Amino acid sequence: MRYIIYKNIAEQDFQILHERIKVLQPFFEEFLSPEGFKITDRSRLVDILGLDFVFQRKKTYGNIGFLFDDETPAHTFTFYVTKAIDDRNGRSFKGINILEKVRLADIENNYRELLKKAVQIFNDLKVED
Repeated sequence: MRYIIYKNIAEQDFQILHERIKVLQPFFEEFLSPEGFKITDRSRLVDILGLDFVFQRKKTYGNIGFLFDDETPAHTFTFYVTKAIDDRNGRSFKGINILEKVRLADIENNYRELLKKAVQIFNDLKVED
């Protein structure tokens, strides 16, 4: 029996979704890599349903990705962008959910538009936001 960190998904459903997400990974990498994002430590991704890419440059940090919503048996995901900026007053942080409670098929069918929107949001976020 596979170790699953989620409460609301059967092992077979986990495997199916995990394989579909693995197919998306190279497309995300191709789009986000030129923007300075790198996939998080791959060893952590074995247990999660989702993809997470990190940005770190000087005093700016962030993430773009999507994760499984372990709230209902509907098998939905949240697509997000976060940004943190360090300055003399400390760290400012903003997180935005671009899509909430959507099926993986919605991400598969619209990933280019979602990634473009996420990068635009990331680049537009300022300390005062």
